[in-house]
Amino acid sequence: MKITLINSDHLGILSSTLCLTHCILTPIFFLYQVEISNQIVGSTTFWQSLNYFFLLISFFAVNRSIKISSNYLIKIFMLISWFLLSSLILNE
Repeated sequence: MKITLINSDHLGILSSTLCLTHCILTPIFFLYQVEISNQIVGSTTFWQSLNYFFLLISFFAVNRSIKISSNYLIKIFMLISWFLLSSLILNE
C-alpha cells in the first residue's frame, strides 16, 4: 500500500478555495440571514465556525511549507502573514 503525503500546495489551494467560497457566500448569507435563521437553527454559529476551520487548514499549509522551504525570509513572511490573518479573524 502506497502512502502519499499531502503537498502543502494542495492544502493552500484547498484553504484558499474554501475561503473564496466563504467570502462569496457571506454577503448572500447576510442578505437572507433573517429568513435562513428562521428555517435553520444555529446557522450563524455554523457560519462563524467556518472561519476557525479555514484558520486550521491554513495553519497546516503554512506549517508544511515552512518545513519544506529553504528560504528563511519566506518562512518568516509566511508566519507573519498567518499570524496577521489569525489575529484579524480572532479579533472579529
